[in-house]
Amino acid sequence: MAGYSKDKMMSNNAISAYARGEKPWKKWKRKDIIEGLREIGITVSPIFSTEQLRERYLVFTCEHHVGKIFKRVKFYKIRE
Repeated sequence: MAGYSKDKMMSNNAISAYARGEKPWKKWKRKDIIEGLREIGITVSPIFSTEQLRERYLVFTCEHHVGKIFKRVKFYKIRE
């Protein structure tokens, strides 16, 4: 699905990635990771920081163009 959505300021592929639950590293918040893990039956200790959760439970999926200057951004999903 090639192309770019000017109103959303990202590639159509990036829009599809968001729809699949993938997003850039910094967009993953602590509660998002914990809820995503809970959905697949994993409970994590509350002592982990957001960065520790990202490093331990997120996996790289792809890169997409976003923004006015078509910056390439890496997208991640929860490791299953």
